[in-house]
Amino acid sequence: MIRKQDNIVEVLCTFKDIPTLAMFIEAAAQASAAFEIDNNIKLKIGFLTVAKDIKLLKDLKEKRYVLRVEIEAEINNIKQFYFEAFEEFGDMKYVSGHFTLVLQE
Repeated sequence: MIRKQDNIVEVLCTFKDIPTLAMFIEAAAQASAAFEIDNNIKLKIGFLTVAKDIKLLKDLKEKRYVLRVEIEAEINNIKQFYFEAFEEFGDMKYVSGHFTLVLQE
């Protein structure tokens, strides 16, 4: 984790190969666990239920990206997020989209 601020976390993600959009969605979902790191809450299993408006904004050539994940809405055990993937050293955005997790009770 690079940074955590209220409802936004930034995580450096290294992929084995040049990532696909599906790999970014999974990485963003896993990065969302960073919201619970400082809390004394037992981590729960989350199920990715929705991925929408996933956009490839620029051709991918690297294996390391900074994922910025933001909580958009939270109702009971359902959380909706927005994410963006940036180059490791810069502000160039490569991927963006939304996803929803349902956390096991």
